[in-house]
Amino acid sequence: MKENKGIWRFADFFTATAIFFIIFPGTGFFSFLYGLDEPSILRNSVAAGLGIGIVLFLMAQAKEYNLYDYDNRDYYGRFFLCFLAGFLNTVICAKLPAGGWPFVPLFVLLALFSNSFIGVCAGSVLLMISMLLSGAGIGVFFLYFISGTAAVCVFRNINGNYKVGTPIVISLIVLTVSMTAELILFENEKLNLDMLLIPFTNLALTCVLLIVILKLFFHLVIYKYRERYLVINDPECPLLVQLKEHSKEEYYRAVHTAYLSDKISKKLGFDDQAAKAGGYYHRIGCLQGENSWENVRDICLEYDFPPEVLAILQEFLQKDGKLLHKESAVLYFADAVVSSILFLIAKDADVKLDYDQIIDTIFRKKQEDACFGDCEISLRELNRMKLIFKEEKLYYDFLR
Repeated sequence: MKENKGIWRFADFFTATAIFFIIFPGTGFFSFLYGLDEPSILRNSVAAGLGIGIVLFLMAQAKEYNLYDYDNRDYYGRFFLCFLAGFLNTVICAKLPAGGWPFVPLFVLLALFSNSFIGVCAGSVLLMISMLLSGAGIGVFFLYFISGTAAVCVFRNINGNYKVGTPIVISLIVLTVSMTAELILFENEKLNLDMLLIPFTNLALTCVLLIVILKLFFHLVIYKYRERYLVINDPECPLLVQLKEHSKEEYYRAVHTAYLSDKISKKLGFDDQAAKAGGYYHRIGCLQGENSWENVRDICLEYDFPPEVLAILQEFLQKDGKLLHKESAVLYFADAVVSSILFLIAKDADVKLDYDQIIDTIFRKKQEDACFGDCEISLRELNRMKLIFKEEKLYYDFLR
């Protein structure tokens, strides 16, 4: 994949500098505005500066070693805006009762537009600033740190299926338990409605903000390439038409592989659009002679393929590479099953095939391959995949 290193190096530096020189003096300014004494203003500014420095260091490390989630590596501006929104939330929260701070959505927002570790660290720094400005106790920090971290964990690696109901419920339950432990059980007052009003308001606000943040995230990241997938996953896509004119054998092999990749990914909850595209285009390099990764990459870049598809095809085609994505494993097995059946039929069109035995043999041999050492797919998912392949016996008869 192409990288505009010079451009992004300048943009990275500019973004990091902007974050530091807004948050660092901004903390001192609001400390002064809120009437804190000079030692407190200095303490708050230094603490904020050190915290921001750690976050910026983590951002640089994540960029260098490609540790960002989704496509966040190339979009620092989104995290910059999220961080500024978080700082605004921080200074406002300092004037609100501690039970009403909406920090859980902020943790999730920062994590979704960077990665889980950076999101937790950045959220913790902003939470620290709010505590320093408000004078809240350490218990409040742990309340929101624990609930924010839990929310980041349950929302990690969400995909295009938009199944976020359970993570939202879990996040609200953890927040409720944390607030109960800190704001209710440790308050030296009798339980009354007024004491519960602010926490309940916080829960409702957290739920609404999580839904808004997730809709924004799906629009900007998950569904960013939706229209592109509609084009490239159409069997009548000009690129597939070229493949059909070049070789009907390769074209139909791609169509069958795409069908199985799509069906299996949907049933297993993987990225079915990326897997389907991988099935369609894993042989597209034939248009330039050899079906090498270099030829496939050049064609895909020319047609503006989503980066997820490029990653899957690269893992599949590079001989010395390893399969990391689950969708790559699906493509790996789908191609093996289709190729094996087509090969046996080509030898004898009337041969009676034992599809269960073929699939068992393929899985036994492929799972012994060293390329599966670091794959994200679990043994349970592999076994489920094998069963799905065996359920497609009627489809295999259409390959004749």
